[in-house]
Amino acid sequence: MHLLDFFTMIINLLCTFLLAGFFVIGWPVGILGLIMSSILFGLAGLYADMVLQLLLLCFFCYGWLTWTSSKLNNELKPKIFNSSLSWVLIVLTIVSLSFLVAQTLIAFTDSTTPYLDSFTSVASLVCVILATKKYIENWLIWMVVDSMYVFLYIYKEIPFAAITTFIYLIIAVYGYKHWKKYYKEQKLCS
Repeated sequence: MHLLDFFTMIINLLCTFLLAGFFVIGWPVGILGLIMSSILFGLAGLYADMVLQLLLLCFFCYGWLTWTSSKLNNELKPKIFNSSLSWVLIVLTIVSLSFLVAQTLIAFTDSTTPYLDSFTSVASLVCVILATKKYIENWLIWMVVDSMYVFLYIYKEIPFAAITTFIYLIIAVYGYKHWKKYYKEQKLCS
């Protein structure tokens, strides 16, 4: 399992770095990483994470298509939330869906970390949806989620996933700063 963990780490880091740099190629690289991650998490008993990877495949395909289309139309630009209501809706969505997923894990699996597994999985899904729409705030949520994932993966004894996620945390800081800078440059040009 450690060999799969290692190669999954390499592919997923490449994907995250490419997306943080606003490169469209990050989406197809991520698709490969999602398939590998799904297998890894299934073997580790992280069932919500395993299912999440499969759900994310759809969103990664969507992200790839929309970013490619935006690039062709010269519209590949980051966006920001227009109101604090957006944050309230995001938080309520994450909390309520996390609770429902946790209850499902408790009822139907042998998960030893149902609440943390469900929260990180649901929040990750929300982050990817925000990234497909090019919202800068996705990186702020990733910072919180990645911090929690590091703990979860250490607890589950998946060392390369923990290391990868710590690096994701660093890349999330870079992604936020890079996208924000790019956003400001675009505002000056318009």
